[in-house]
Amino acid sequence: MENRLDSEIRQLLGRNSFALIGAGQLGGMTIDLWPESVPRPKFILDSNKTGTCRGIEIVRLQDYQPDSSVTYLISAFKLPSVKVREIFDLLG
Repeated sequence: MENRLDSEIRQLLGRNSFALIGAGQLGGMTIDLWPESVPRPKFILDSNKTGTCRGIEIVRLQDYQPDSSVTYLISAFKLPSVKVREIFDLLG
């Protein structure tokens, strides 16, 4: 049985557009485990990789213009907190 907080989180996630940050192995695993009830990420931001990840376009982080309608979710392994802060500062 779903509790109230789970229900609220599911409702919020169902209303948003997402971008995943990180197209490495963890990014691919994140897409593989993505809940069917949540809209898939519109794109993935990455500093090194290009092309697609699990059928989702990879956009260069350095070239990206932030969009306030997108919820950014980070999927990175062993990324220093300073670097995470820099990425989110870049995204506003």
